Amino acid sequence: MSPLIFSFPQDYGYVALAAASTGFLGLFQTLAVSKARKAAKVPYPIAYVSHEEALADPAKMKFNCAQRAHANTLEALPFFLFSLLFTGLRHPRFAASCGALWVTGRIAYTLGYNTGVPAKRNRGAVHNLGNLGLLLGSTTHPVHCTLCNRVACHLNSNISVNCCDTSDFRLRKSPDHHSDQPFKAIPNRLLVLF
Repeated sequence: MSPLIFSFPQDYGYVALAAASTGFLGLFQTLAVSKARKAAKVPYPIAYVSHEEALADPAKMKFNCAQRAHANTLEALPFFLFSLLFTGLRHPRFAASCGALWVTGRIAYTLGYNTGVPAKRNRGAVHNLGNLGLLLGSTTHPVHCTLCNRVACHLNSNISVNCCDTSDFRLRKSPDHHSDQPFKAIPNRLLVLF
């Protein structure tokens, strides 16, 4: 089996950094939930206390809020990561900026929610702007190709994929499948398979 050549835009490292920062966000939220669980004396495996318990005890309300902030981030993470990585293939700096905005907004969202007053989570609503930017960024190229009616995609024995302009996207087998470098970089080219 011949290795494939993968290549990414020059600034794709910023996108990878934004994606990696979500791990630190998750760790921050996990620690916040653990701290709130301990303060509220909520045993495992209880995920949330009842509404009545939360209203009666501020520590339990804070636990519920911390747990919800973490769960909401986990719900949003798959779309965020897909759109970040996909948009970054075409617009790496824009995608990384939107990713940084999303993560920063999520931190503010978590800090506000963890006060135990759910309305304070709106302090981090700026994360929605990052999501919106990534949504728009992930649709620009496919929409452009569709509207221009220039999508020319084919799969053959060389595993080639072209979309709109063949200089923009390609996926092909390495010409030297016995090479010491199974994945060779092609500067400023990227891999997209539709």
